[in-house]
Amino acid sequence: MIEFTSWSMKIFFGGIILFGAQIACQQTFLALGQAKISLLLALLRKIILLIPFIFIFPIFFENKLKGVLMAEPVADILAALSTIVCFTIFYKRTLNNNELNI
Repeated sequence: MIEFTSWSMKIFFGGIILFGAQIACQQTFLALGQAKISLLLALLRKIILLIPFIFIFPIFFENKLKGVLMAEPVADILAALSTIVCFTIFYKRTLNNNELNI
């Protein structure tokens, strides 16, 4: 059981490095009054990406369990990158608008 757990945790937590940035940007949207964007980004990770990947990835892996486990880091990485890009665009627009108003 320990051998299996150590093997699966390495895969499952593979995308956790970017997860902190995703949560920080998502919560910043919420704090700035952009609740709809924050909700969409939260749903992106666990609903929009993860659930389809859980069904699709085992088709491409010989070890079906590995396919299911790979869905989590891929969903985490894609959601984090999407959130960071959205935040960067939002921040630049907001910063530019604030500079014009001063």
